[in-house]
Amino acid sequence: MPAGDEPMISPGSDTASLRLPVPEVRSETLLSTEVGQRRRSPQFGNHLRRIAIVVLSALSRTWVPFALVGAFNRVFPTFVSVFFCYAGNTRYASHYSYRSCRRFLLWFPSTIGVFRQGKRWGLICAAPVTEDEFTDPTNARNLDRLFRRMLRIKMLLGVGQVSFAGILPNVLREKYPQAMADNDRDRTSEVVLKAIHEVRAKHFLESRS
Repeated sequence: MPAGDEPMISPGSDTASLRLPVPEVRSETLLSTEVGQRRRSPQFGNHLRRIAIVVLSALSRTWVPFALVGAFNRVFPTFVSVFFCYAGNTRYASHYSYRSCRRFLLWFPSTIGVFRQGKRWGLICAAPVTEDEFTDPTNARNLDRLFRRMLRIKMLLGVGQVSFAGILPNVLREKYPQAMADNDRDRTSEVVLKAIHEVRAKHFLESRS
């Protein structure tokens, strides 16, 4: 019988051949299963990322972790700066936080990671705030509270620099020229912001695919 032909039952034949399952059907089923697993994997990672941010934010609500890290940092100098970044727009905000948790995370600098600067390290804080919310005059008190929290974190850690991403340096410089004077000479934000944009683009594109 030629390869690929289906078994036939001839009239009067002593032997009846059974039809076998078509291999292509099983291949398509396996392929669809693999594609489904690939699609579920980024979604699972997104859930883990959002849950981790909420947990870290809850831990950041007290000053105890910063005080402990600061005590260690004064004995064994490790951290030299603290950096704040934000979502920028609603698309990134929804990518890194649940909508139901956004109010809890908003206007609070939650610790999300660390970065390396030469032989020293820096602490990264973030919040799902958009640029429109930063420039909205009705949010002036919230912005003031966020800025003062960052200064408190800087003091507790015992570091010399606090840096801000995006439009925040200009926004804060207009409101707090004296407090922001030292940050004009700091290049940390430019280096870290570039790395954060790369991470954002990578993870956001993966979540969309």
